[in-house]
Amino acid sequence: WLIAAAGAVFASQIGYLVTATGVGWSMLLLGERYAPGVWAAGGLMLAGLALVFHADAPSDVPLPRYLDLRAYASADGGVAYTHSSPLVHALAAALHHLPTPDGFARIRRDTAWLRGRLRADGWDVIGDDRASAPGVVTVALPPGAASEAVGRRLAAAGYLVACGSGYLAVRGWLQICLMGNYPRAHLPGLAAYLTP
Repeated sequence: WLIAAAGAVFASQIGYLVTATGVGWSMLLLGERYAPGVWAAGGLMLAGLALVFHADAPSDVPLPRYLDLRAYASADGGVAYTHSSPLVHALAAALHHLPTPDGFARIRRDTAWLRGRLRADGWDVIGDDRASAPGVVTVALPPGAASEAVGRRLAAAGYLVACGSGYLAVRGWLQICLMGNYPRAHLPGLAAYLTP
């Protein structure tokens, strides 16, 4: 009945009520006293409940574009941005599974190698190496080349690259992202496959 009347989220909060009632009765009937840490935890639980039961209408305060889900909904079937905020959790999981403690150092080394190799092969690599994000290599394609077509060709060869975002397609760019457990041995093949 409670779930039907008030919803599952409300009904699941009964555990908090039981805990608060138990603490109150133990203090009143048994004279128990609790450490400050218990009260701090109780305050955090109340703050969490306030977030759960917050029912105001969404704010009209503008969000950064990469966090604005309306931008994704209005992207005409495409991808608004390469790294969408819903993928933050997936990125956190990938970073959690890096094979070695120096995983970030490996990504930085491999990114530097790939950027240098692509430049040596004649590609226009976007951005200054010192200011570019480790793990992301943005490449400008030759004039007239469609980033999505090149991305499909690379995918057929086994290399998944970012190419469907509007800002990449308009500029004729594609992005190679070295994240998760990518095989280092495949990078020379990617560079060779991309050679104009």
